Amino acid sequence: MMTHKPEESSTSGDQTHIAQTARHEFALAIVKWCRLVLAEEKCQFDTPGLINAREVLSIAVELDALAVPAEWRSVLEGTPVSRTREQEQIASGLAVERAMACSRAGTFSTKIPKPGQAKAGDGSGKVIDPEKLGLAREFYLLALQFDPSLSFRFSVAVLSEKLAEYPRAIVEAQQAEAGYELMAKQLIERCQVQLAKGVSLQIVAAVPAGEPRSALGTEMNPELGLDDAKSTAQNFAEKLVAAEFEAACALLSVKLKSEGGIAGKSRGSGTANKSRGSGTANKYDAEKLQRRYHSMTLGEPAFQAEVIEASDSMPGHRVTDLGWVYVAISGAHFNEAVIVIVANENGAGRIRSIEWGRP
Repeated sequence: MMTHKPEESSTSGDQTHIAQTARHEFALAIVKWCRLVLAEEKCQFDTPGLINAREVLSIAVELDALAVPAEWRSVLEGTPVSRTREQEQIASGLAVERAMACSRAGTFSTKIPKPGQAKAGDGSGKVIDPEKLGLAREFYLLALQFDPSLSFRFSVAVLSEKLAEYPRAIVEAQQAEAGYELMAKQLIERCQVQLAKGVSLQIVAAVPAGEPRSALGTEMNPELGLDDAKSTAQNFAEKLVAAEFEAACALLSVKLKSEGGIAGKSRGSGTANKSRGSGTANKYDAEKLQRRYHSMTLGEPAFQAEVIEASDSMPGHRVTDLGWVYVAISGAHFNEAVIVIVANENGAGRIRSIEWGRP
């Protein structure tokens, strides 16, 4: 269910909290960098020839003194803040690294948002985690404190558009126009169209505390759910792609390994259907799993496996089922998929049914 919250910020969480979190994580990143530099140089803060780690660390103190180790704080007492350009570049680089990591973690290629997620406001159709993208934007803003790069400014505008904060995105894009004239103009035009339509971010509502996430599998283990089904399916597909068939077979249910259970698409030969009910011929060991996978990929190597869609609502579900998952498997000359049903078996997600993309 989608809930419309035009009166609230597009980020799922208080903006002040997100900014504080960014400052704290940035301070920790600086501390980590200083530790690495000191360890590599095998020297102390004031050793000649070393980029003055004390000055870089002073940035962390300004951001969040609690992130600085106690034994380092005394070293910083009375340190004048007179940073060099090189030290500010170190700080901005660390901030951008954090920004890019949060942006990647907050952008998904799936089609259906989970609780706390939403469709991106830029019309790309991608699913985003507003809180993570809000954090990414804060890291870029921190980087701008040390380096007024137009690329950082434009990245902030892009994130604001994804968060459906169109007035803010327009202002930020205008500030970056000197270096991104065409792209900034296009972004501004898109935001103006969305504003005219009254579009705002729609965040999927979280399930209230104490309410079961689904009727599937909750009687056996309420801690398992659709996320576990997706994780199991993704792991299974990755093992297939990596040719680790023994490991892939270990993710199958006991019944599937002993009785088969393939639901192959009959596009002509009907081989998969003919093999049903033939006793030991249907045992699903690693060798047979390999043959079936190679039949689908025509023996060609795959380079990607990705969960595209999943649901815990399906016809004929069993009480132990966690959900069904559609996983795309791609190679240079093919795009296939497996659809699996994952069940709760002794407290772990195990695949009880497989539908292959090619017979």
